[in-house]
Amino acid sequence: MGIFDIFKRKEKSTEFKCSTCGQVHDELPALGFLSPLYYDTLNENDKKEIAELTTDFCEIKHKDQTDRFIRTTLTIKIIDACEDLDYGIWVSLSEKSFNEYQSEFKNNIEGKTYFGMISNEIPDYEESTLGIHVNVNTRSGGIRPEIIPHQNDHKLISDWENGITIEEAEKRIERMTNSTAEIKPGKFNKDQIRIEFKKFVGNEKYNHFILTLYEAFPLREKLFFWQEELLKSFSNELDIEPILFENVHEIFNHCPIHDFELKKDNVKIVNGNDIIPKISYEREKELFPMANINAPRDLERFNYPKNVDVFYCEKCRELKNKNVAQQRL
Repeated sequence: MGIFDIFKRKEKSTEFKCSTCGQVHDELPALGFLSPLYYDTLNENDKKEIAELTTDFCEIKHKDQTDRFIRTTLTIKIIDACEDLDYGIWVSLSEKSFNEYQSEFKNNIEGKTYFGMISNEIPDYEESTLGIHVNVNTRSGGIRPEIIPHQNDHKLISDWENGITIEEAEKRIERMTNSTAEIKPGKFNKDQIRIEFKKFVGNEKYNHFILTLYEAFPLREKLFFWQEELLKSFSNELDIEPILFENVHEIFNHCPIHDFELKKDNVKIVNGNDIIPKISYEREKELFPMANINAPRDLERFNYPKNVDVFYCEKCRELKNKNVAQQRL
């Protein structure tokens, strides 16, 4: 069934007696992804050479980084029935969280919380579910951790908070049953393009590509030649349609360091010498390159506004503000 499957719950019976209405119902199956999307997009050789996948853990060891994922459960309540719809979702964890969870996996320690990001595309949503921030809460009794989404305006969070109807739940089961859920040449969505492009060019070039894309205020009206050539080579390699300039900022709209979706702000233009306290360019590039609390003055222009629109990463800003506060102490 491709990258997902339909699973019955662990109980032997698929019927249960509802404690609310007293009636006996057939249980809805759980909709489970067999692997994280980042594993699914690997070629067959890479799956054998750099990846390790079990029913609960996945590691992908690239040359310059290792990605780590665990299997979790996302529960959507059904507002007009006496049961819930469960998704088996893969979530990325930091190395420290992954190692700790894995070491305690067989002991079923309950009550621990880790930060993670959803690593599957749930086909029931138009907007990508990749990278949605969640808390991962461990449970005892051999039950996979439950994930609690962080607040944002994604429809998934609205469904998690408010619930869905039984009719909608049954439609989702039918859609997932009928879907091949496989990536086909020329059919990549923007998140898959971004993931594949990063693997294609490597971390260093990818970071340089994104930071160069957003370093000018306002944004440049065309790409550099080397950026165009990278995209061209990438499109040819994956046999997808050429990536047009008008779509570039929509596709590559995440911080290269923290993978947060970029947001827009209007900030003051300042002279570089007026930015106090200071931090070296290389250090800022490493830690929080897309904070963009201020915009540097363009020395090639004689006339410029007092403020300018910029794109920024929330995590970069948080880290830079902490750094500024520490330097002022």
